[in-house]
Amino acid sequence: MSRGAGAVRAILRLAAAVALAGGTLACAPGGESAPASRPATAGFCSNVPHSQYAGLERVEVADDWFEVYRVAPAVYAIYEPFQFQEVISYLILGEGGGLLFDTGMGIGRIRTVVDELTALPVTVFGPESDLAAYRASVARLAELVPELTTLFTAHSTPVAQPSRLLELNDAVEAMFEGIAIGNPVPGGGVEFVFEGFTILLRRDQL
Repeated sequence: MSRGAGAVRAILRLAAAVALAGGTLACAPGGESAPASRPATAGFCSNVPHSQYAGLERVEVADDWFEVYRVAPAVYAIYEPFQFQEVISYLILGEGGGLLFDTGMGIGRIRTVVDELTALPVTVFGPESDLAAYRASVARLAELVPELTTLFTAHSTPVAQPSRLLELNDAVEAMFEGIAIGNPVPGGGVEFVFEGFTILLRRDQL
């Protein structure tokens, strides 16, 4: 998988978003309005996909729950625009196989999309880690910022400046040190709001 090795280093998460215990806030493909149960997400269905996607090559797939974009020669962003977390999974292709980075929300069948994009064998990167491990990972990623040219993010829009990792690191540290205060959200979650992104956790993770 040498052709995709450089891309793997660039697929870094910008924000942590953990599925809440309650039902998902979603809308149907086509842009129908979402339930206004949370001010931060009300009306999101009419505003996706974001304008940044206009500059990317779209790849048609049969399942209209997903939108797929080629963000690098061997890297596909598999976007779920109709659920408020707007999860982006990445399929990274090498010479003899592929890597699926994140398996999405589980609403649509991502396996079918992957099979449309490649006939290569595909490996899926491991279970979720705990919050302390996430903190350590974010700190390590922040150290890599001077070496990075592009950041492919896991929610909302796929391309950002690597410097956003420094902002994420500051946010995570503020959360752990009690400087950032989380807001309860329906379904048993806590949302920490920062400039340009949020961190969404289950209460039992705190």
